[in-house]
Amino acid sequence: MRTGVGKGTLYLLIAQVIFLATGYATQIALGRFMGPELYGVWGVVLGLMSIVMLIPSSGVPIAVSKFISCNEKSAGSILKESLKIQLALCAVIFLIYFSSAGLIATALSDERFIFYVRLTSVSIFLVGIGSVYSGYLNGVRHFGKQSLVSIVQSLTKLTAILLVVLGLGVLGAVFGYLLSYLASLLLALWFSRLVTGDGKFEWRKILYFSMSVIAYSVFSNLFPNIDILMIKSLLRNDTLVGYYNSASTIGRLFYFLVGTLFATLIPAISVSIAAGNQKKTIKYVTSSIRYSLMLLIPISLVVSATASDLASFVYSSAFAQAGEPLSIFIFGVSFFTLLGGLASMLIGAGKPKQCMLILGLVCLLSLVLNFLLIPVMGIKGAALASTISSFLGLVVASYYVAREFGCLVSGKSIIRISLASLLIYLLSRYIVLPSELLLPLEYTFLFGLYFVILVIIKEWTKEDFGIIRGLIPKRFETNIF
Repeated sequence: MRTGVGKGTLYLLIAQVIFLATGYATQIALGRFMGPELYGVWGVVLGLMSIVMLIPSSGVPIAVSKFISCNEKSAGSILKESLKIQLALCAVIFLIYFSSAGLIATALSDERFIFYVRLTSVSIFLVGIGSVYSGYLNGVRHFGKQSLVSIVQSLTKLTAILLVVLGLGVLGAVFGYLLSYLASLLLALWFSRLVTGDGKFEWRKILYFSMSVIAYSVFSNLFPNIDILMIKSLLRNDTLVGYYNSASTIGRLFYFLVGTLFATLIPAISVSIAAGNQKKTIKYVTSSIRYSLMLLIPISLVVSATASDLASFVYSSAFAQAGEPLSIFIFGVSFFTLLGGLASMLIGAGKPKQCMLILGLVCLLSLVLNFLLIPVMGIKGAALASTISSFLGLVVASYYVAREFGCLVSGKSIIRISLASLLIYLLSRYIVLPSELLLPLEYTFLFGLYFVILVIIKEWTKEDFGIIRGLIPKRFETNIF
């Protein structure tokens, strides 16, 4: 059953919450059972997997979503041609990654990574093919089914904890993740078995569009892992890598959560542009940016102020030193989240080349800054490098989005959101907790107060309440609104 952008976002948000809850439960459990040193090794393995897996998961699948959303009559042909391209792409990436195991291990000064690289190379096919079918579900706006695929992957990933507890260490974590990719692939195949639309579609259009998106994907998925790989290579200290891995894991929680606001933008903007509905397109752009700022600005400020307590609360006091890089890294995550959202808008408008160039610049800058700052500032230097480079990328992306759509977000909204966020930030600096276990209560109080302030200064209006109410199924509605 097809769903609109509003409810589609809600379904994907629910799936994302489950993904985050299970993913972070897995990571926290792995960190506690492994300890900082072994968890640092796992962080590098996961970083390498993320780079090679997300290349095929973001290129062709995004093209599938975009073209099917505009031409469902040719959905069958688009899916068929896309699978051919994806299989060829996965094969090339697999051969390069598998054969580079020795070079990667040498660069990281750790021979164990020869085995880890070769073992995880199978994930390229599992994730690559599964993502094409997920892109099909997104393109035909079956967001509910797409959400179920994500939920199954999330829940299956919990097996990694069991395997680590049984004594398999990093190997157990790898097997748990591979099993989750296989489960989601099988379910996506099942949901997509009755593909409709047999009209002919030129495969070159998919390939041409995908190439720029793939390059963008390479950069966008390389960027979040440059810092931890550079720390491993330059400092050669698995404990420090473990601290940074825990800080980045906490920070990326908000990237995944807020990023869901942009999950339905590509097909939505593609359809509205194809229909010539400029008013709806502008609404998609301004609303998504406004709601993202409404979440990211207060989150980044409060997390920065309470970073050490948060790291200790999540991972135990053994990871308290992760607070220093986290207090900086959280701003970089917020900038990168907004950058990703703006990139989705440009891709939906058929401008993947601009995204590719922006992210290429960001990665190059991050690489240079990490190389310069890590030897001087340690893991704090890596956090600062990521923050600076993602901010500059955001500035450039904002320029292109404003030029393309003629809008971004109201200046009044930015001022109001910033003032409300600043108030709870200042308050968080004066709150001294007797134990970090009380941190959830502090966050509940601060963000509850933040919402009240938004209502008082009229940044959160009846229209916003109406939007939220429209997302809730009627049988669950109450008189709250």
